[in-house]
Amino acid sequence: ADTQLCERVAALSHYETMLTVTTERTMLARLNGDCTSPIGGMASMTRDQITLRAAWIEPDGHNTYAAEGSAPLCDAAQLAEQVAIQILAQRKQAGV
Repeated sequence: ADTQLCERVAALSHYETMLTVTTERTMLARLNGDCTSPIGGMASMTRDQITLRAAWIEPDGHNTYAAEGSAPLCDAAQLAEQVAIQILAQRKQAGV
């Protein structure tokens, strides 16, 4: 690998953006979603906490399953998993 190139690219990385986007994508992956799925997620962070809000809206628009949670920044991946599990549990309870 080109060390100089890696260092330059690393300087362009924005920690908050990387962490929030990774958290959203982790939740989406856990729900087996993709860019065309009716699933939305938005992560935001403060100095030491990350919050994830997510919803799965059925294509007909009649049912929405939503969840949210917060965790320390170091637990962002677990937060994404927990929020996804909450949505899956709601869908299962609804018989979907």
